[in-house]
Amino acid sequence: MRIRKLIAFGLIATLQIAQANDPATMDPEQVDPEHPPSFGEDSFRIEGDRVNALWLYPNGSGPFPVIVSLHGFPGNEKNLDTAQALRRAGFVVLFFHYRGAWGSGGNFSFANARDDVDAAVEYVKSYCNGDCKETPIDPGKIALFGHSMGGWLTLLAASERDDLSCAMALDFWNAGRTAADFRATLKETGAPDSDARKGLASLAEDGAPLDTAGPDALYDELVAMSDDKDLINRAKEIARVPLFLLSTTSNESHPELVAALNANKAPVRAEAWDTSHSFNDKRVALSSAAIDWFSNSCKF
Repeated sequence: MRIRKLIAFGLIATLQIAQANDPATMDPEQVDPEHPPSFGEDSFRIEGDRVNALWLYPNGSGPFPVIVSLHGFPGNEKNLDTAQALRRAGFVVLFFHYRGAWGSGGNFSFANARDDVDAAVEYVKSYCNGDCKETPIDPGKIALFGHSMGGWLTLLAASERDDLSCAMALDFWNAGRTAADFRATLKETGAPDSDARKGLASLAEDGAPLDTAGPDALYDELVAMSDDKDLINRAKEIARVPLFLLSTTSNESHPELVAALNANKAPVRAEAWDTSHSFNDKRVALSSAAIDWFSNSCKF
């Protein structure tokens, strides 16, 4: 009986420790008085346009790996709860708005957003000008975390860059496949998809989240988008980077991309959850999965 009680007490103590140290749900038990968790407003320039950003710094002096967080289109869900959890887990998070989105300067376009990801990564790499002793970041350890369109941008960047430690794409939108569908509709009917065209234009109306080159700019850009922006066609290049694809069961491109990545022997972890595009009923589980991935599977 005594042995059983000791085992039970041991299991309870272990569970309590695990719960106390769970950054997905718990604040730090002790705060470093000299280097407490902090928040930094920031901006950087891309071709002269101001891009608004923020930093989340963890508890402690670091240096810490940096996760660049990429929102979707237009970016109503910003996943800042997951960013906060990653900060509690010991990662610096850089979040920013693409050019022309949510008050950042310039015009939004899909091509600009892709370039903005590169600019953000380069900004992290040059943040402390080679001398990072007085900053909490490690500019040599950078990963991407992107949702929806941000997931598409994450995977495009992973296919083209060789300086990423890993990447996580959250229910990625395969914009290249959408573009192909628009072209197919145009070819079959001789007319653009009027609903899609109107919906895209509404995102750039006065007071809307995006500033674009014109009301039809986004639709026209998608119709003209090249086939190599379809992620399935990028599987071989994407396969270079350790990757976590966390999608929903309604994401039609997910199984096709997973199959293509597996055919290229990619270091990929792939899961499809029965939930909404914004993971509304799985927010804590999402944070836990992100922490597990970046903590245990990234090449930091």
